[in-house]
Amino acid sequence: GVVRLLSRTNQLLPRHFAQLVKYNGETQKGSTVPCTNGIQLEIPANALENPTTKLAPTGNVEIALSTINLNVGNQMPGDYSATDQGGNAKSMESYGSGSVEIRSGNQRFKLKPGMEATMRIPVDATQLAGGATPPPTIPFLYYDEKTGVWTQDGVATLTGSGASAAYVKKIKHFSTMNADILKSGQSCVAVEVDPAAGFTLPFDVEVTLPPSVVNPNVIQVRT
Repeated sequence: GVVRLLSRTNQLLPRHFAQLVKYNGETQKGSTVPCTNGIQLEIPANALENPTTKLAPTGNVEIALSTINLNVGNQMPGDYSATDQGGNAKSMESYGSGSVEIRSGNQRFKLKPGMEATMRIPVDATQLAGGATPPPTIPFLYYDEKTGVWTQDGVATLTGSGASAAYVKKIKHFSTMNADILKSGQSCVAVEVDPAAGFTLPFDVEVTLPPSVVNPNVIQVRT
């Protein structure tokens, strides 16, 4: 609870707090949330191009890799709405997520047509701590910024086990990506605020999600 409270003020505070008190991630159930590696990306030589000029970069590029913490609710874009390969509306439960952006100054670079990079997304610590069994293959999704919905793009394959478990997928473009199981029967939660209650707007609502049927011991929090 202290860690979550600190994260609302500054995302860097939980790390400093953990170092000061030697917090090791123990939950009320006594399990330990491991510290896993972040996402990894392998790009073949001569694979990048300017989408406008179709020219390769002439110098160094900046590569931003961001690994999403599933237990910090404001890191994941969207509202967990997704569509499968058939275009059917689904909801998703993530096993790991991250984003990639490559640029030089204000210019973004993408993969050349026909080129593929290898994306490796570690199984998130929340799933590991809950004792989830990662499936051998899992739907792979990317976030569509225009629609605000996650869209399936094939499947990713599990490699390794335990803290080394990760999902690997060949990708053809850079974006925010996810390894998720897809579920149906999703519903929305609406919060109605009584004007007479004197709340100061805006404010945050923290929701603790009950375990899913698939992973009965995995508990996640959304803000």
